[in-house]
Amino acid sequence: MDTRPVTYMKFFTALVVGLSLLPGCGSSGDDPITASEMATATVSGAVQGSSAGVITGEPVRIPKSVWEQLHPIQTAYAANTCPSPQTAIADLNCSVDSSGKVLTLVYHDCNFGNNSAVWNGSEILASNAAVSCGESPSKENGATLQRTFTPGTTRTVGNSVHVASLDTSEPSGYETPVSGGSLLTYGAEGSFNLKINGVHVLSQKIFRGNGNEGRIQTEADHTVSTIGNNMEVVAVNGTRVVNGTVQVQHNLEKYTGTSVFSDVVYSNTKGCCLPESGTVTTTFTGSRTGTEALTFSGTECGSANLKDQKGALKDLILTRCF
Repeated sequence: MDTRPVTYMKFFTALVVGLSLLPGCGSSGDDPITASEMATATVSGAVQGSSAGVITGEPVRIPKSVWEQLHPIQTAYAANTCPSPQTAIADLNCSVDSSGKVLTLVYHDCNFGNNSAVWNGSEILASNAAVSCGESPSKENGATLQRTFTPGTTRTVGNSVHVASLDTSEPSGYETPVSGGSLLTYGAEGSFNLKINGVHVLSQKIFRGNGNEGRIQTEADHTVSTIGNNMEVVAVNGTRVVNGTVQVQHNLEKYTGTSVFSDVVYSNTKGCCLPESGTVTTTFTGSRTGTEALTFSGTECGSANLKDQKGALKDLILTRCF
């Protein structure tokens, strides 16, 4: 009896399971997320100036012959790195408008670090000072930087299975419609204020296989904005310390989370856009009530502990920065 198909299937299954346990890959990193996680993902992208968490550790290494047969995994790890203002190349993945103050970064099947999320679309950075491809926008005292995404910008995980679409132009929010992306206003010594005017994140699952063609399931629909005073981001010894309040509207289930950031610390040197310490506490109103708390441990990029509304504790690895 020929056992090669069975042996291959066992190997394939073991390999896929093993890969799913690696940082930045697998469904566990892209399950529908809580209001505290969505608030963190949106604030982190604005504070750290990156659209994806950089998951540390060695990239996946498997034989090329096997790699070529695993198309979903191959697609998840895009071949090229998404541009940042400092790495962008004019006329390739970056352009500046005629005013000289608006820089557009183009994402085309790219990712950040060895994170499995693949990005397509564009990020637009509008400053009150001159900008240039290959250089960081001004952070001088009084400088401002507005961050938006072009319509249709997407973050995809798992060969087009889990797709998050970002929109900063069309107003959204079941209770309070908002839009406009985020605005950073720089002060002295690298500190700045952050105002999130409105970011809409629509998370969908695209089904594959016979009988599922064209089937799309909306997993979550969030609108994020700051409320009250702007968030304060203070530079302290190579870190950024964030305090302030964010509102997350859950547009499907019609509830709102008010997320308070308390001494949430980001490192400037560890290659991770997610917090390493501090707490985000979210209070719910509407169809859901209660409080949850997300506390960051810093043991690895994105590591956190969630205490839900019922008091249950859960260890998490966050992977999103919007």
